[in-house]
Amino acid sequence: MNGLANMVNSSFCYIALLYRIIKTSFLFIPLQYIVIIDINNYEKGNNMKKLISILLSMILFVSVLSIGRDEVHAKTVKAPSKFETSSEEYSNTLTWNKVKGVTGYVLYLKNDDGKFVKEYTTKHNSIIHSNLEPDTEYSYKVKSYIKKKNKTTYSKYSKTITIRTQVKTEQNLYTFMTTEARSNVKSVGIFIKNKSSKKIEIQETGYLVDSDYSSFTRSLTLVKIIDDKITYPKSIIIEPDKSEMVLFKVKGDPTWYDKDSTMVFDYNYSGKLFRHFANTFENSLYIETEIQQ
Repeated sequence: MNGLANMVNSSFCYIALLYRIIKTSFLFIPLQYIVIIDINNYEKGNNMKKLISILLSMILFVSVLSIGRDEVHAKTVKAPSKFETSSEEYSNTLTWNKVKGVTGYVLYLKNDDGKFVKEYTTKHNSIIHSNLEPDTEYSYKVKSYIKKKNKTTYSKYSKTITIRTQVKTEQNLYTFMTTEARSNVKSVGIFIKNKSSKKIEIQETGYLVDSDYSSFTRSLTLVKIIDDKITYPKSIIIEPDKSEMVLFKVKGDPTWYDKDSTMVFDYNYSGKLFRHFANTFENSLYIETEIQQ
């Protein structure tokens, strides 16, 4: 009799566990619909095996239903489509249609093993993938996603988009700096000539470096004077075979400048960021390009 009672207690433990699993799987099934084993079956030799078999089958059934719910829910999130692409030597640009009601998008890049791995997450329907190798194919897929109450649901993959970066060309940059020594310097200018086949984009920050006294080294901020007003552009574009005087403002205290000073600035060329170290020793090359014209 005690054995029978123990087995009955065990069966209710299994049933309670099963009911908890069902409830956490978002299937709210009343307890009376759960299959309960007839107590008389416990007097037979294989009663416990039958009980465990039925319980495991029901748990598997519930798990399958739960997975099905997630897949159905994912189908309500549309994947991006209607892609437009462009490329430069070191970057690819992808743009797609905006998907209504989504939180954002995830860009996946195909790796050397042939698998698509997450590369970027964005709220915009356009991505620039930079610092790539020239004349190289890159394959992408994109998903939309919705995030609600700490739960993120993704769409299916978009179609595969393959883009080849452009063939490499050499950037040719020439600079000219004054040799006049000055103290109490609050701004510095530099002439930059672009002899490349494509535009260059001077970035907004730089450095004025004094090789003899590090205390004179300063950070620089790109400025432009328009109608006697100082503006702070994010960048300045110099088209091919054009030159421009680029002005930087000294950040912090005024400093010293002479012919041994070095100006460091970054520029974007064909989708890749480069750094240039300019000094007065480059002046002769700049002058030669002027004479050649």
